[in-house]
Amino acid sequence: MNIRKTAAGLLAGLLFQLVATGEDAKPPGKPNVLLIAIDDLNDWIGCLGGHPDARTPHIDRLARRGVLFTNAHCQAPICNPSRTSIMYGLRPSTSGVYMNAPRPWTVPALKNQVTMARHFAANGYLTLTTGKIYHGSGLPPGDFDVVGPRPGQRLGRDARLIKDLKGLWDFGPQTYKEDFFQDHADATWAIEKITAHHKKPFFLAIGFYRPHVPFYSPARVFNEIPESEIDLPPVKAGDRDDLPAIVNKLTNAPNAPTHDWFVESGNWKAAVRSYLACVRWTD
Repeated sequence: MNIRKTAAGLLAGLLFQLVATGEDAKPPGKPNVLLIAIDDLNDWIGCLGGHPDARTPHIDRLARRGVLFTNAHCQAPICNPSRTSIMYGLRPSTSGVYMNAPRPWTVPALKNQVTMARHFAANGYLTLTTGKIYHGSGLPPGDFDVVGPRPGQRLGRDARLIKDLKGLWDFGPQTYKEDFFQDHADATWAIEKITAHHKKPFFLAIGFYRPHVPFYSPARVFNEIPESEIDLPPVKAGDRDDLPAIVNKLTNAPNAPTHDWFVESGNWKAAVRSYLACVRWTD
């Protein structure tokens, strides 16, 4: 059985409908809720048309079944403040969380703020989570009733993967078994919880890590995208030249390769291919 396709298909099919296995036990008018967070996903998906080589049939199916926001923007272009804004319902200017530290539940302005998960719990929901919902692997104490695999655990298989992990900014196909990928473990766990019988309606938050760097996807998925057919996105020359000095300071990542490096080293097309493969794998 193609677990990747099955996982994506089940998650896509259940986002906007009730789950039959738990239907009889749920109070009327309280649907199950599935939140899917995909790390560093831009508009390179079929329904948004951000890249001609994007293939995301399951995400596109979700878009057809629900409401597609075509001009939505994150509150901050970095993990922690963006995720904090979603889960706590406050802008960075209110929470004071602007960077990838501190953890939001340690911030005074958020101490008494009700998170999305706790709001559902207060309204009679069972709350479950797996994968990356907040930045990193941490969770606010008591935020969820049931907690699945956390980012970075890889189910104790780290030793088998070390030889393939070459750094945060690496990219390319990986040859280890597909069920070793963290996202695969998270999707499998989520499917088990979705299809189980629950006495209460549930709120399940699942966070997929790819296409966050490193751009690693199974070789099978990577090889579905011929490099010769990759369309490179337009890049404006000197696009950062007019940025204020403080912006350059805040966004400076000394260890990250620049766009010029990708072009000069001949790796640009391979990196774009790797990102597209990660998006396809997550879908």
